[in-house]
Amino acid sequence: MKIAFTAIAKDWDSKIDSRFGRASNILIFDDSNNNLSAIDNLQNSEIAHGAGPKTAKVLIDNNVDILIISNELGEKADSLIKKHSINTFKVSEKLTVREAYEAFKKINK
Repeated sequence: MKIAFTAIAKDWDSKIDSRFGRASNILIFDDSNNNLSAIDNLQNSEIAHGAGPKTAKVLIDNNVDILIISNELGEKADSLIKKHSINTFKVSEKLTVREAYEAFKKINK
């Protein structure tokens, strides 16, 4: 399973980024091989319109199964996420990526 997080930095100790489309980074954890990779999302953070759908496409292109976020998605991004059967799990933006993952695991045993 691949789990994506919006993140301010590029590691487990990063805080969750409260933004989706304009998040600084997208971290993807592949639990089949315990690999955490970071995707720089700055190209989407500076566009005027359409950041949400473009960031959703990053998730789709990386075959993400779960998205862990702290806020609601915009209508277009939400539609794309649902269309591609990516489930969302909401957490506090005060959490680190590691803490968000642990909260997700606790609820989804």
